[in-house]
Amino acid sequence: MTRSRGPIYAVVRVVLVLVASATLLSSGASSAQEAPKIGGYKGIVQADGFHAFYNPAGILPLSPPVDFGAPDAYATIASGPATFARAAAADPGDLLANPDALLSQGAPPPYKPGTVPAYPYRAVASSSTTQNAESSPAPGLDARADADDGGSVATATMPGSSAPAVATFGTMTSTASTSTDGKTVTLHGHTVISDVRHTGMVHQ
Repeated sequence: MTRSRGPIYAVVRVVLVLVASATLLSSGASSAQEAPKIGGYKGIVQADGFHAFYNPAGILPLSPPVDFGAPDAYATIASGPATFARAAAADPGDLLANPDALLSQGAPPPYKPGTVPAYPYRAVASSSTTQNAESSPAPGLDARADADDGGSVATATMPGSSAPAVATFGTMTSTASTSTDGKTVTLHGHTVISDVRHTGMVHQ
């Protein structure tokens, strides 16, 4: 049996964390009309079309060996404000994206740092360094990251795919964003998948 969700089917997979004090501070000398300011805060938002995650217990304190998202959008904001955005049409996770950092510490000599290049298809932006970045490794695979003192935005897109025995779907777009006006902090994350069709499966 084939089921269709119509022309647009939205899927949301968002990890949203707000930590630290996020305390509202006001000065005793402030006027009654003046809005309070935000204290310490940190916000993280991530959106993926699909995500595979595996971190076996008992191994060394490393990034998960399997942490794959496609398309992947990730954005953060912290008091300062300091913002960060990362986007990739297909992201292998921090461990595989930069294996040279691990090998430089754990591989036996004569391993030379820089031998294994970093994953090249991430777009990374930060309010303190590069504020805009793009990656388009192939038609339909696009990623953009923007970050400044007002917030950060990561957007990643990948084309449709077809696995006839399981499902077919159209373009997927993931977006993660943060923003602040000095009084409030806002985080958004969403993924949109178009033209989803999946085949029903019977288990006995």
